[in-house]
Amino acid sequence: MRLTYRGLEDLLAEMHDVAPQNRVALQGRIKHFQRNGWPGGTNTGKGKAASYDFGAVLKLCLGFELLQIGVTPERAAKLLKKNWYNIRTATSLAINAHPELTTLVKDDNGGFDVFLFCDPKSLSSLTDAEEDPTDDTFFYTSAPEMARQLTDSKRLEWRRLALINLTIVLDSIAHYSGDFAGLRTAYLDWDDAERAADDEEYKAEFGVYPRDHGPRVDIEAAIRRREHD
Repeated sequence: MRLTYRGLEDLLAEMHDVAPQNRVALQGRIKHFQRNGWPGGTNTGKGKAASYDFGAVLKLCLGFELLQIGVTPERAAKLLKKNWYNIRTATSLAINAHPELTTLVKDDNGGFDVFLFCDPKSLSSLTDAEEDPTDDTFFYTSAPEMARQLTDSKRLEWRRLALINLTIVLDSIAHYSGDFAGLRTAYLDWDDAERAADDEEYKAEFGVYPRDHGPRVDIEAAIRRREHD
């Protein structure tokens, strides 16, 4: 799955109910993210159309979700960059728990939604904090675990908590493309490339692959083995 710039713009407009007369403002927000290096790797040079793979589309979709809860583009880009490993993990959980895509992980209800959460702390610019305090609250959880925490007798740690339903974000991308299975394939291709890049970066620094297992195994084969088990 790859989107052109126009396709990406149409997707975001659909997700956020942007009126036609406000498309210029939407374009401005996309450019604002790009000026902050989010997502990276989409500037293909003069005369070449930008192309957005699964990862780039997800990065901008999540950036706009943070805009919706009051986080500025600059902060959103930094937060997502810093927490990208956790977001990748959450995305894997969401893809694998989605009943339309796979049956690897299910609860008694036939699947579960995965959420990103944080305290936006939109007044953090008024504090003396050197680091963004939202970093300390940014993580992911499943719907069953969130329900358990909300009904637990123990007091929650934060006065505020913003939730982003990552499963519905992925649903929105899939609905736009009209191909749920294609989204899963696009995710697997992207995840495989991300993990392979992680392995090569590790090897470049330490001289061996992680756990010295050699190059990354084929993810589709691993998933087929899990499904068979």
